[in-house]
Amino acid sequence: MIFRKLAVAAALLSSCSFYSYADIDTKKIEKVIETSMARFDVPGMAVAIVENDKVVLAKGFGIANLDTGKKVNKDTLFGIASNTKAFTAAALAKLI
Repeated sequence: MIFRKLAVAAALLSSCSFYSYADIDTKKIEKVIETSMARFDVPGMAVAIVENDKVVLAKGFGIANLDTGKKVNKDTLFGIASNTKAFTAAALAKLI
């Protein structure tokens, strides 16, 4: 399950290359996110895109709690266990 979420994150990172926040089509990004969530069976996720200290997009997608049906918003916190090491390695690899 966690590998699916990491795969979605990697797919989103690799498919969203832009030059400037003024050039970003947020509707297109939202479509990619929703398509990826459906493909990888991810119930919910929060996404933030920040460029030069400016928030370009901050939005929640899907459901945070399957039992209550609570929706994800931009401030929803997710438990990611010890995956911060993998996220850091992926971010460094992307920078290189």
